[in-house]
Amino acid sequence: TASSVLQQITVAVTPAKAFSSAGTAMILYTFLAVTLQGISQSCGSEPPYGPPPPYHRPEPYGPPSYEEPAKPYSFGYAVHDSYNGNDFSANEESNGKQVKGSYNVLLPDGRKQTVIYTAGPPEGYKAEVKYEGEAKHPHEPAYHPPSPY
Repeated sequence: TASSVLQQITVAVTPAKAFSSAGTAMILYTFLAVTLQGISQSCGSEPPYGPPPPYHRPEPYGPPSYEEPAKPYSFGYAVHDSYNGNDFSANEESNGKQVKGSYNVLLPDGRKQTVIYTAGPPEGYKAEVKYEGEAKHPHEPAYHPPSPY
């Protein structure tokens, strides 16, 4: 047991005449006292932990369920910047199942494109595209091959 080990070590170390100084003997006694105290505490008590928890088989893997209640929404925005030539807008609303909306944009050729759409079960995405105005393409200079060297 721990007490018999402590007695044996104390008897073996007791003659302090073997040390050159009293300070060295004090350091050794302190070290032994701390070490023996740790040994006696670890030998005489139960471990601080218990048996492992029982094994439970995990649930079989399957795709997660993402069921959420319908969340209706509505939003819209518009930008008209004549300085930079930006002109576009969008509007959309949903009742939680069907989405309806539209957007329009000013195309580089001068036409305005408008898209009116609906999306949702069972039809999926349906869009109607309309164009306003005539396409105007800038005059491009004729191609001239590079001059020879």
